[in-house]
Amino acid sequence: MRTLKVINYNYDECRQTLVQMVIIDELFFNFMEGKGFRLFSKILQPRFDIPSRFTVMRDCLKIYVEEKGRLRTTLRGQRLCLITYTWISI
Repeated sequence: MRTLKVINYNYDECRQTLVQMVIIDELFFNFMEGKGFRLFSKILQPRFDIPSRFTVMRDCLKIYVEEKGRLRTTLRGQRLCLITYTWISI
């Protein structure tokens, strides 16, 4: 026998998760404008209206500013040295 489970829909949570996906996977901001993603999204959650790339861009910038402040607070009073090694090969 199968049982039904009620799943709550939260637009803000879906939007935040979309922004996290763009950041984590380093996607282009116009990724969500693609036909394939729109089709997948509508099947997955028909009530989710995909935000524009400008909205996603603003949300990413907001997360950046928050994380930058958190990192600045964490590193306050400490020294940090970043070194990169760049190799060029033909």
